[in-house]
Amino acid sequence: MPQAKEWVWVGALIIIGSGMQGYANSTFHATIVAPILFVLGYGIIRFTCKNRSEELRVFMLSFAMCVFIGGAASCYSIEVFSSIHSTIDSHTFYGMISSAPPFTTIDDMPAFNAPLAVLIWQQVYKATWLLGFDFGLYVGLMFNALVIGVCGSMTVSIARNVFGHDIGRLRRVGTIYVMCGIMWLFGAVLIRDCFTTMINLIVLWAIVRWVVRSTLANMFIAVAITALSTYAMYYLRIESIFLLVLYWFLGFMFWFHRGRFDIVRLFVVIIIPIVMLVLGGYFRTYVENALKVRSIQAEGYASHSSASNRSDSLGMKLIINQPLPVRLILGSGSLAINPIPLWANFRWGVSEYNILKGFHGLFQIILMPYVILSIYICGRMFILRRIEGMAMLYLAIFYILNVAAVAVTSLETRHAGQFISAFIILAAAPNMKEPTTRRLMRVAMVGWFSLVVLVHLLWIIMRGIG
Repeated sequence: MPQAKEWVWVGALIIIGSGMQGYANSTFHATIVAPILFVLGYGIIRFTCKNRSEELRVFMLSFAMCVFIGGAASCYSIEVFSSIHSTIDSHTFYGMISSAPPFTTIDDMPAFNAPLAVLIWQQVYKATWLLGFDFGLYVGLMFNALVIGVCGSMTVSIARNVFGHDIGRLRRVGTIYVMCGIMWLFGAVLIRDCFTTMINLIVLWAIVRWVVRSTLANMFIAVAITALSTYAMYYLRIESIFLLVLYWFLGFMFWFHRGRFDIVRLFVVIIIPIVMLVLGGYFRTYVENALKVRSIQAEGYASHSSASNRSDSLGMKLIINQPLPVRLILGSGSLAINPIPLWANFRWGVSEYNILKGFHGLFQIILMPYVILSIYICGRMFILRRIEGMAMLYLAIFYILNVAAVAVTSLETRHAGQFISAFIILAAAPNMKEPTTRRLMRVAMVGWFSLVVLVHLLWIIMRGIG
């Protein structure tokens, strides 16, 4: 069970966070809704993850953290922008939710690529209306926090398939998840990414389980879950359905070659998805459409962008205007070091959306050496033909391919954030008690942080030239 001090933290964060959300929404009902949703989520995790306190712990802490961050973000937005939220997507979604009957249905929505998210929120608001609670943004934010809390439990459950019942590593996964800035964003702003993250995690859980225990039954379960998730994703973020099929293909390749992986087969597993990703006719069409949508949306987000996102910035000069192969490489690097500079979003007047992305940038920078070392360990285990490293190898390829997909399309941090659970599990993998691992970590840290400093020096030089 979670420790007493963790219960104290959870209680304090929920009380303070719901109080701030109540203040921002001018209602004391926020302090009632938050405990109700917490108890609901707590019951779900206790029922589905029996005798697994690590899954329960991460739910409690991540839900409480998101409620707190959501309250702080709402109060900040009111103070700076005289509005409870300044994010464009949040305004759009919130405006489509009805406060009283007749409630919004799919027939009421215009041509919109996320009707499922609006319909889910609408059902939550319908329930709060029936219970007599005041209408306000706090309901949607707290429900997003609930979803992110459940996603945290799923992340630990995936890690349990990878690490077994290694309590130390599982608690480390939970702690890292709770401190993840992009999860704060998904749980504290009314955007659909909490739902897309959950769908990706459901598919990832099924496939990792299949990779670890390669039975026909687990394969059919993975197929069924992927099919249902693809259908749901169609109504959340239609351009992502291709990736769900790609996950299953990767899982199939791991299952088919299990026990007889060699360099040639590994090359096939990696290179075919990359070819599909970059050169496939369907995906090329999606890339072109995504870039068009990005250029249209850029004007709307301009008021909330940091200086590093301007047309004369390092990113624009070195990444966005480059040919696709160059964009793939440099774009992936920019998602790892983002924003450039790292302090760009930490100033008064920047939207809460970008401030939270700034925290995520620091989170990634700090943990990247651990992920790099984990990928190295995956390669080493593969060379030694140790079958227990297969799940780790799958997670590494999964994360790399998804970052590549975002790099050649939107270059948006929160789109890559949907797959951050794989990053978190990889970051928790190195055993720092081993002298060899500590020595390798020092090398990884020196190399990585030197690269980060070099990129920022380049940014300073280009700003001076510009």
